[in-house]
Amino acid sequence: MKILNLKKLACITAIVLAPFIAFAGGTNSTSEGKASTSQSNDPDSGMKEGDMGVVGVGQSSKQDTVMVDDATLTTNVKNALKADPTLSKLHIKTEVSDGVVTLTGVASDKRWTARATTVANSVKGVKSVNNNMTIGHK
Repeated sequence: MKILNLKKLACITAIVLAPFIAFAGGTNSTSEGKASTSQSNDPDSGMKEGDMGVVGVGQSSKQDTVMVDDATLTTNVKNALKADPTLSKLHIKTEVSDGVVTLTGVASDKRWTARATTVANSVKGVKSVNNNMTIGHK
């Protein structure tokens, strides 16, 4: 098998396994003396329908509103997008104004634009995300 084919296989494997790794969890530390399956009985545990449960690197969930300046927010969103294995190869331009993130760039599939929105929205301090990415090839 050629090296190029091995690289393609590794990329495909990473893309296929990424959602499973993202959802892999430990135990629920809030239960007292009970075994846990890391599942919550709360029907709205902060996730929206279709949300991939992504939390940016070094970020927490958006349950508490935090004021972050636009320059810091831009850096945090860019870092979160680069940290995501499915988005790290895309050239996504990030602009922030008053906590509103605007994403531009090209993705090969609608799934990647949706994922970019989810990742950007997971960064603490982001008020909303305008995804102006297009579908196509560079």
